[in-house]
Amino acid sequence: MLLWLQHSDFSTDDYQDATLESALEKFAAFDWPGELSQMEQAENQQEECCEPGIGLVRGDTHILHLCPHSAEKGSVFYHYKKPAKVLGLIPYLSSEDLYAIDFPLPKTRELFEAHFLNDHARTMALLEPYVAS
Repeated sequence: MLLWLQHSDFSTDDYQDATLESALEKFAAFDWPGELSQMEQAENQQEECCEPGIGLVRGDTHILHLCPHSAEKGSVFYHYKKPAKVLGLIPYLSSEDLYAIDFPLPKTRELFEAHFLNDHARTMALLEPYVAS
């Protein structure tokens, strides 16, 4: 699985063939408070910046991007494909996006496990309670 760590200055550290354990290790070792501080400084100086985050790409259809906002919570962007039909007849894969806010970071391991195991139903069940309506 492809993994990337996104810094607040838009730069990334990319890793091929990530495992669940290596993803959790990189998540735990990343300097989230420092990156959030740099983002806040850039925003205050009206410089371009982005939320720091960790992204996981499974195949070419499912992308999970977690952006911690504090030590307890973060936002999650989840892009996935699901079977659909044109005019109810012609099958195709529809691109769908889900955005969860205030996702509890203690559930990160469970979320990453579901994503690595290709358990779309579990991934959705973990994220849906935090989707803004």
